[in-house]
Amino acid sequence: MKYIYLCLVGLLLFSSCKTATVPTANVVYQTTANGCIQARCIGLGDKQQTAIEDAEKNMLRTLLFRGLPGSGQETPMISTDEAQSEQNNPDYWNTMWGESKRYKTFIQASIPVSDLQKHSKGVYSMTVDVKVNIKALRMDLEKQGLIRRFGF
Repeated sequence: MKYIYLCLVGLLLFSSCKTATVPTANVVYQTTANGCIQARCIGLGDKQQTAIEDAEKNMLRTLLFRGLPGSGQETPMISTDEAQSEQNNPDYWNTMWGESKRYKTFIQASIPVSDLQKHSKGVYSMTVDVKVNIKALRMDLEKQGLIRRFGF
């Protein structure tokens, strides 16, 4: 009887503990029009601008290395995995994600749809609608030799 009582008390204490769940790099397809894909993305950061930039990067990384279900780009644009591609082409990826923020040239719009939300000490998230010019991105990847031209 004492054992059952201790188990119930332990279960009650365990279930009353709150854990903060931090959103991951969720990217949900919305629309495609005129060579652009729009998706709702979650970005993490300590400030609004940092969270928006993280959402933009999440969108591009999803298109490049994972594909976006429901869109016209359901398969990854780059057939190698992310780590291998960044190792094989460090100059391209350093300019893409680095201080020059070249990835922003492919972003048509970034519209915040939520406020910055606190999840735990120093961890904030924001939901952003991100629109990417997929045609320009594909042409750039072809020009840099990261992907082959369609049909060749």
